[in-house]
Amino acid sequence: MSTLTPKAELAIRTTTNAVFQSTSVTTAVTSNACNTTITTQTYSLAAGSTSAFQFNNILINADTSIVEGLLAGTSSTAGVPVLNLSGQANGSIWIEITNAASSGTLAGTLTIQLIVYS
Repeated sequence: MSTLTPKAELAIRTTTNAVFQSTSVTTAVTSNACNTTITTQTYSLAAGSTSAFQFNNILINADTSIVEGLLAGTSSTAGVPVLNLSGQANGSIWIEITNAASSGTLAGTLTIQLIVYS
């Protein structure tokens, strides 16, 4: 954070942003806002399967707290989406989406909310 002026840091910490995953469900997304809504590409995850993508944000470091939530999406199938964050490093974290259903495919888009506290 030392490279940002206090005014620039405040602007980033109070911003919200909406991003859309391009290309595929494994494509990384970037948002340097404190509060980000991510809309994924369309998933087709079999029961017990996991998919992951990288979320890039300059506010993230080893000491950052991140709150995640699944808001909505177009999924109307028997799948059960579960979010997990892993691999936290300076500038990024991985978002894992697992279909926790014992049977049934998770199909459709997901809307994920991330709030970054540092």
